[in-house]
Amino acid sequence: INRWDLQKLDPAAKVSPPKNAIIFHMEKTVPVNLRPIVRAGIEEWNKAFDKLGFDNAIEVRQQKDDDTWDPEDVNYNTFRWITAEAGFAMGPSRVNPLTGQILDADIIFDASFLRSWKTSYENFTPATVAALLDLDPPANSKGAALIGPHRHRHADCRLNEGMQHQSSLAGAVFAAQGLTAKRGELPEEYLQQALKEVVMHEVGHTLGLRHNFKASAWKTLAEIEDPAKANEPTVGSVMDYLPVNIVPAGVKQPAYYTTTLGPYDHWAIEYGYKVIAGDENAELLKIAMRSGEPGLDYSTDEDTEPNDPDPLSSRFDFSKDPIAHAQRQMALVNSLLPKLLERTVENGEGYQRARQAFGVLIGEYYKSAQFVARFIGGVMVHRDHKGDNQARPPFKMVDAAQQRAAMKQLAEQAFTVPKYDQATLNSLAGSRWRHWGITDLRRIDYPIHEQVAQFQEAILSRTLSHLTLNRIQDGEAKAAPGEDVYTLPEHLKSVIESVFSELTAPPAGEFNNRTPYISSFRRALQRTALKRLADIVAKPRQGQPEDARVLTRMYLNELAAKIDAAVGKGDLKLDDYTRAHLTDSRLRIKQVLEAETEDFGKPAGGGGGGFFIFGAE
Repeated sequence: INRWDLQKLDPAAKVSPPKNAIIFHMEKTVPVNLRPIVRAGIEEWNKAFDKLGFDNAIEVRQQKDDDTWDPEDVNYNTFRWITAEAGFAMGPSRVNPLTGQILDADIIFDASFLRSWKTSYENFTPATVAALLDLDPPANSKGAALIGPHRHRHADCRLNEGMQHQSSLAGAVFAAQGLTAKRGELPEEYLQQALKEVVMHEVGHTLGLRHNFKASAWKTLAEIEDPAKANEPTVGSVMDYLPVNIVPAGVKQPAYYTTTLGPYDHWAIEYGYKVIAGDENAELLKIAMRSGEPGLDYSTDEDTEPNDPDPLSSRFDFSKDPIAHAQRQMALVNSLLPKLLERTVENGEGYQRARQAFGVLIGEYYKSAQFVARFIGGVMVHRDHKGDNQARPPFKMVDAAQQRAAMKQLAEQAFTVPKYDQATLNSLAGSRWRHWGITDLRRIDYPIHEQVAQFQEAILSRTLSHLTLNRIQDGEAKAAPGEDVYTLPEHLKSVIESVFSELTAPPAGEFNNRTPYISSFRRALQRTALKRLADIVAKPRQGQPEDARVLTRMYLNELAAKIDAAVGKGDLKLDDYTRAHLTDSRLRIKQVLEAETEDFGKPAGGGGGGFFIFGAE
């Protein structure tokens, strides 16, 4: 591990100041009004050292105007406020590679970091919510282009990018609720809590702590929002990437962000810095054996890649039940959209802020759905060792009931027709402002079909990825006899029936091109689904279960029969859109099945020669 050489001045004393305190010098460039918040965020870590008998282990000193030392001097640990216009915060350190001793650390805040929380709407429209684009490689179509410059390597601390979206979301919510000025400025209470949380996070890095992306799953929403526990930590660790907690109307607003260290932070500091007089290995083992206790779960950057299985190991998810939180976020967005124009645009203003807020809100809606999708085929991962307190097995499949609930929520809220007010859609004007920090708009009018299709593609791709299918089938073998299991046939049927629900029991009636039987959004979703199902049958990925291919082939045959029945139904007069769509879908299914038959016997992973009916490979 990496840690400072922190020793007691009086080793025999129960409480003693350190021989050499960890001193952070607050650079004079830090705005005067923010210095108390920065100081509080740094000194918060003293609570963890107090428990170990260190009195004032961390000190904060203010750089004076007449000081001549250089902040880059290795002899000074600094909190710096710079003006690079890059909008970031980071906590780098220098470490002795032989011993792990931290020799020097600096926390760097870019001044535009805080400003961007107030103003950065345009860059955080749905097109840059990279969390939605954890796509399986075959689904590398239009979605990958959305990532743009905001894509990040998980090994870096890139908290700022997500915090910009969270604060843009908060600004949109506050404006839509009429709680702040329509300019979208954020209240001081929010900014102070957000700044302190980020400072605590970055200081944690300088003390040797890595990210812990499972910390937000410690408490239920009810526990987090209990007024009687307002001064308690809301998450297991400040080393997670935390979303803003905005509660529904009628619920007393708790802290927007956690205001203090969590149990994991205290535990990690104890392991790294406790003064041990006797058998060090035995005492460290005793500390480490607590890993199964509530609030001490741990997962870090390499556990939170798109293909990793644990749905609780995510950035910016929240609470012990992320599905419930996601449902609440989606309901919040739906409640705010009808008031968007009224709340975000004043007389005499352009409509750019409405577009910005709309993008943030629907981005939050589908990002929440992506958290739900992670539970399907999900595996809970634990790092407990045999014999640990409250030890759990390394892996446990997500309960079948929870997987079904996740699939049901996607069917009802992510795959349905979005209901956006036409007046709002016709008012989403793009900004004409151009400079190096702004991504040019490809269209000045809002591309609603394209945006929704890309969001839905990301979610659908995860539910049908080869890893999801593989883990679902593995779950059948790993379940105890008699245990309820979410099976591969159940999953594939659930996806197909939810996406093509219009074909389950077509009603009698007459439809026209203005009010088609299958809406434009649903037609786009169904085409995307057919592409993914076609890949399962004719271009299987390495590791994809063979059962997934043959089941999908059978279900496509059944789907073709349903299409034939709908098109031939005498008392159902279809509009041109739907009739053309179903005819085309029927042809595509036929081509998929014929191509798959011709390729029978070829090695798995090979696509059929000339099988390009959905575009270039």
